[in-house]
Amino acid sequence: MWLIVLSIFGGSLALVLVGLRNQAAILRDWEMALEPWGRDVYGELERRVESESGMADYAYRRAFQARANGSSEEAIRLLEVGLRVVERTSPDMITLLRGMAVVSRMAAAITAVEPLASVDFRLPTLSRLVRLAGLLHRVLVSTAERFRLRAFVLRRGFGVATRFLLTSTKRIKARSHAAETDWRGIESARADLGTLSAESLRTFHMLLRSLAAEPR
Repeated sequence: MWLIVLSIFGGSLALVLVGLRNQAAILRDWEMALEPWGRDVYGELERRVESESGMADYAYRRAFQARANGSSEEAIRLLEVGLRVVERTSPDMITLLRGMAVVSRMAAAITAVEPLASVDFRLPTLSRLVRLAGLLHRVLVSTAERFRLRAFVLRRGFGVATRFLLTSTKRIKARSHAAETDWRGIESARADLGTLSAESLRTFHMLLRSLAAEPR
């Protein structure tokens, strides 16, 4: 019985090591560089993301200011403005990340992918998701699989943060004196959305570099 278990384990380990060696060989044979067309595409997406994030951040900053000044109605109105911006833009980012995962299958090789860091996220649910993905990242062999895992986690992250903002805004609106925890939660969700946007841009940059890769 133990001989069978050891044989299976040894065979699996050998496959993992071979896969890692093959993937490393592929990456060594390709030059990862961002072409001019890729820089243009990336620049356009970066400007769009910064513009949309800026609009949401402005609304949320004003909401916190209104609350500090004792204007609850104005604070709630601005929260709803910020939420509408997030609800309009998050689906676009989710669609983009889903498309990245599909297009990554067309690349001859994917540049090295690092796992997301759980310490960069404030919402507990999102932090746990990223931590779990970090463990799975170590199990996956190819950089292509790791890339698609990264895109999946970012996609789910946008959904988590957006839903959190929605439920927190509803709770604040339903109460005459909202709990401090609700406002702290909104601040955390907004910070996480900023991190998700930045990491999505990094992921898009990785994909463009990989698509532009040429044999040495």
